[in-house]
Amino acid sequence: MPGKRHSEEQIVYALRQVEGGKKVSEVCRETGVSQQAFYSWRRRYAGLGLQELRGSSGSCAKKTAN
Repeated sequence: MPGKRHSEEQIVYALRQVEGGKKVSEVCRETGVSQQAFYSWRRRYAGLGLQELRGSSGSCAKKTAN
């Protein structure tokens, strides 16, 4: 069964909530994702805002590798 996809806005919103001081477990419960998925998002999208995500050509690997 394929996984549930979240929009870029939802991912950035979840990451910002944790940066603002909310607990990871609370954000994961509200978003409906596992903590493992959240931490993979954080690793993949670390430091990127919504504008940078949309500006990329579908691959964030180039920006995160630098």
